[in-house]
Amino acid sequence: MIISAWVVTAYCIIFCVFWYIANYKAIRVISAVNFFENTNPDFPEIWPSLSVIIAACNEAETIKPAISTLLNQDYPNLEIIMVNDRSTDNTGQIIKDISKNDSRIKDIHIQYLPSGWLGKVNALDAGTKAARGEWLLYTDADVHFKQGILRKAIAFTNAEKCDHLALMPVPHSSSFLLEVITKTFGIMFLLMTESANAGNPGSKACVGIGAFNLVRRSSLEKTNGFSWLRMEVADDVGLGLMLKQSKAKSCFEIAREDLNLTWYSSISKMFTGLEKNLYGVLTGYSYINMAFYCIFAWAFI
Repeated sequence: MIISAWVVTAYCIIFCVFWYIANYKAIRVISAVNFFENTNPDFPEIWPSLSVIIAACNEAETIKPAISTLLNQDYPNLEIIMVNDRSTDNTGQIIKDISKNDSRIKDIHIQYLPSGWLGKVNALDAGTKAARGEWLLYTDADVHFKQGILRKAIAFTNAEKCDHLALMPVPHSSSFLLEVITKTFGIMFLLMTESANAGNPGSKACVGIGAFNLVRRSSLEKTNGFSWLRMEVADDVGLGLMLKQSKAKSCFEIAREDLNLTWYSSISKMFTGLEKNLYGVLTGYSYINMAFYCIFAWAFI
């Protein structure tokens, strides 16, 4: 009994220390994050050209209302490149119909996937090659944009002299439990990527958000390009890593009001969607980190 009591006491002490460290780090990281709605940058006299690149695969249910929020933007020098990545639903036809009614839209339809490439990375690469903008915005087919966000984002990069702006939306959830899980994942993402330190040249932290990755073309051209990420499931974070390695300056903010999306409609769909990239994003492809998180979770349970 005495030995058991000492074992339990030691376990509780060790766990409490880990728990304190984790919470201290969480508070420190979260407090360092800025919110995009609080920024008010001065607008430039001349607006650079901007290309929005969207890779879509079987997005027939979400793509039309999402694209309408882009078409309503008042950015003066805008093109939208919609890449249909071998969709088996009505996505391709929807893209064709939308492109016929707006000259700003350029549609690309991929029929075959090159060997050694993942579909989305290949689609982003194809969209990049077709783009003419000085700035490239990579986003998803279910993201809704608040009016004026494109002007504000470009003005922000000009004011902060950054080459890369990643905005993290706060997804809407259909249930309280899903909202808890979604926001928990968001906090874990902030902790593991140390997003708030991404702009620090002395830090190894990097960040990328699939919903909003705005990149200066000249900075992207200094990297190895999407061919370096051709088999990377976490392509958004990988893009941030490439830019970091090329000495580009990244900025990260949370966009609670300017971006809108429903990330996953149910808990089961969330788990299914995350299983392909959770290991890479949260552990940095490290078996040691993975073992630590598994042991910590097991101890907590």
